[in-house]
Amino acid sequence: MSPPASALALLGDDRIAALCGDELVILARKDGRERQRLPLGERGTAIASDPSRAWIAVGGERGVLFAFDGEAAKVVESERRRVHEGPIQSLLFEPEELRVLSGGVDGRIFLTHVRGALDPEDRSGKNNHAAAVTSLVHGPGDKTYSGGKDGVARVWTRGSGRPSTLKDGVVNVVAAAMAEHSGRPHLALAGEDRTIRLFLVDAAGKPELRALTLHGAVAWAAAELAHRDPKVREAALKELAAWGDSVAIDLLGKSAKGDGDHRLKLLATELLGKSGLARATKPLEELLRAGEEAVRLAAFTGLRGLEGEGSLRPLNLALGARKRDIGVAAIKALAPLAGRDDLALDRLIQALSEDPREVRIAALLALESLHDAASPEADLLALRSTQADIRRLAVIRFYQRGLAARPDALAALRRHAADADASVRQAAFLVSILNKPALAGALRFQDRDIHRLLHELESTPVPTFEASAKGEDNKQAASAPPKAKKVEIGQVGEEDRRPLLEAMASRALDTCLAGATGLASLRDPRALGTLLQLSREGDAKVRVAVCKALQELSDPRGAARLRLLMRDGEASVRDAAFSAIAELERATPLAVAEAGLLAMHEDVRRRGLDLLVRHLKAGKKGAPLDPGAVALLERALGDAARPVRSEAFKAVLSLAVDGGGAASLRFARRSLHADIRKEVLGEVLGQIEAPWAWALLLEIFRDPEPAIRAEAFEFAMKRTRGVGLEPLQAALTGPYADLRVEATKILGKRKAPGIHELLVQAVDDEDEAVRQLAVDALLVNDADEALSAAMASRHPDVVVRAAGARAVHGDPAALAPLLAVITAAEPEIPALAAKWKDRLLKAAEGLVELSEPAARPALIPLLQHKDAAIRQGVARALAWSVRPAEADGVAALMAALQHSDAAVRVEAALGLAYCGDPAGASLLFVSGDARAQT
Repeated sequence: MSPPASALALLGDDRIAALCGDELVILARKDGRERQRLPLGERGTAIASDPSRAWIAVGGERGVLFAFDGEAAKVVESERRRVHEGPIQSLLFEPEELRVLSGGVDGRIFLTHVRGALDPEDRSGKNNHAAAVTSLVHGPGDKTYSGGKDGVARVWTRGSGRPSTLKDGVVNVVAAAMAEHSGRPHLALAGEDRTIRLFLVDAAGKPELRALTLHGAVAWAAAELAHRDPKVREAALKELAAWGDSVAIDLLGKSAKGDGDHRLKLLATELLGKSGLARATKPLEELLRAGEEAVRLAAFTGLRGLEGEGSLRPLNLALGARKRDIGVAAIKALAPLAGRDDLALDRLIQALSEDPREVRIAALLALESLHDAASPEADLLALRSTQADIRRLAVIRFYQRGLAARPDALAALRRHAADADASVRQAAFLVSILNKPALAGALRFQDRDIHRLLHELESTPVPTFEASAKGEDNKQAASAPPKAKKVEIGQVGEEDRRPLLEAMASRALDTCLAGATGLASLRDPRALGTLLQLSREGDAKVRVAVCKALQELSDPRGAARLRLLMRDGEASVRDAAFSAIAELERATPLAVAEAGLLAMHEDVRRRGLDLLVRHLKAGKKGAPLDPGAVALLERALGDAARPVRSEAFKAVLSLAVDGGGAASLRFARRSLHADIRKEVLGEVLGQIEAPWAWALLLEIFRDPEPAIRAEAFEFAMKRTRGVGLEPLQAALTGPYADLRVEATKILGKRKAPGIHELLVQAVDDEDEAVRQLAVDALLVNDADEALSAAMASRHPDVVVRAAGARAVHGDPAALAPLLAVITAAEPEIPALAAKWKDRLLKAAEGLVELSEPAARPALIPLLQHKDAAIRQGVARALAWSVRPAEADGVAALMAALQHSDAAVRVEAALGLAYCGDPAGASLLFVSGDARAQT
């Protein structure tokens, strides 16, 4: 029937009424022949016939109730009227009257007399269902039951508008009927949960508690499939397969996806494929992406069985799943179809660009099987793939199938030497070389890298469908290449070199480099220009390869570029450039070493030093070292990079430069850097017992680095237990004041023989601190003669301190030196003026001790000096220079009492007091000076 019937009702005269879409179709019960079609104007949703089978009521999706009279041979529509808001879900005729009950999605129940004009009566009133009324059925006596999707059943009594409600044990009702169980009437409610619930009905027609719940075969199957025992689940799967309906297909699909037992997943998938039902197609399509390979393959086989071996749809679905196993299986299935079906051939070609990789390889093999063994057509098609790996394999297949020398294959190789992918370009280049045996042999012997690459390509496994299906295709690691046989460069003719020349002309950088390096291995000068151009490329790996190629080329014209590359910003390039230049100019190693040592980068300078040391070590044993090499070694000792100069120092010692021992260490001490000289000191200290070590240790006192000379001095003093004069003498004669100060301090604390002479020597030191320490030491040691001699020193600070010391002892010889200091002109430079003042004050103190009247003429002018300290110091010296009987002296003091400086007046008053003159006594009383109290 078209459309299919959705509901049926019996009519008299052996007829059946069927709802078919928006039509009521009348059929013969005996043979199903169509007798009549009556249009409804809307889709029919419910149908019922009266007990006499003469009248039919039909409900529509818009809530219209149709009444049909079937008493005559022809069924005619009696009346129609909209009764419900929305589709009518259930219809039920009264048992004794020509009235029909209708229930709709609006939850209401109407009672309508179908003869004549339709006049519905609202039977539910305020007791509507909360959802659609799906079923109506008559019970014992005057009871009628309604069930709805609100999960309740209502019991109506004819003639009464107030029903009773049954809720306990009721689910959303989809159908209802009266049934007999155990000889008693029961209300049967079919629920949305696929159960039938039986409620015992009493004599008055009132349903009691639920008596029984029937779950049916689907529930049984679900329970069996959830059983822990795999054998139980297996039996349930086989039982489901025998049902052959949609529910069984759904449950089989669920088990195929979710069963924990891989074997049962596979069984469920196989049963789906063997079901022969179109409904199994959807779960099988989903199982093409299952996690288990066997399940995917079974799903693929099942789909092909359902749709036919010639259908492309299962093959497309399998390829779309992007799974290796079913993808390869689909390709194998496509191959025979592609020979006779252009769509299959197009799909096979399309698979050359699809994932996964194994599928692409299988597609290439399938295409090769469709063409003659001597035809490269399949591989040429593969070169159009968007996937680089399949293009590379296509190039390799030219070689494996012995087709690489064909003109169309050669053209493809030249074209793909500029492929967008580097691996494809490399494969095309290598296959081009293998086309020329003489060229391949010579390159193998000259270049180990080329030999390895050619061996790897030759060792590439031949792909097969079986290997692709297992994921083992083309992935085996190549064994180590055998030793290359010697092939002379002269055996490579001009035609043989064509692949290298063509590669060198390529726009692809790596291909161009490969061609140029290959020609360089053959010592072909045509490679030079390209190599020089490539040496300016931004890729450091390219520049490294250029350096190696220039070395292989052995063309002196490349040396200048290599020297520039020794300044490259990448360490690997610099290293390769140095190695190349060292090889090209191995006849002049010193020149290469010098170039390395003059380079701006530390790593190159280290390489230069290594070469230099090797050259020095290569000399004849016992022969003098090359002076030029030694000069370079000295330069390396002064290198700015510590690792370089440290290695140079080690070389100096190991090579015994200048004869070894102290001579080698003195050579190393020429370094500009303190760390090397510190290492020299360490060597000396470590070998201090050697005869030469002590003298060299004393020499280190003259090192420019303060820490080094201080450490050497400290060690020397400890070595002599602090009493040795030799280290002190060496320190005092050294050029650095810090050691002379330290030596003088030590001398000042000792009174051993020889100390006096060293102090006298220190008195004349160029450094003021040393001189002062020496004079102070002489004062402590009461060295009168030395102090007297010191008064004649060329250094004013020594003179004033020595004269001051002698003045304490009343030595008249101290007067002249003291007066010389007093009368010395004041410097204009502030720094010198400060020292002049200090000397002047010390000289004034000396004159105080000397108390010599002869000093007054030099002192009186200084009473007017602008500096208060000088005025007070001079005034004190003046006060002590006056004796009581000296009228001139007393007069000078009286004059000083009138000085504007209070300190000068106090000193003058003290001087007068010392002479017995009380003229300034009052000044002393108010001054607060402690000396006034005595």
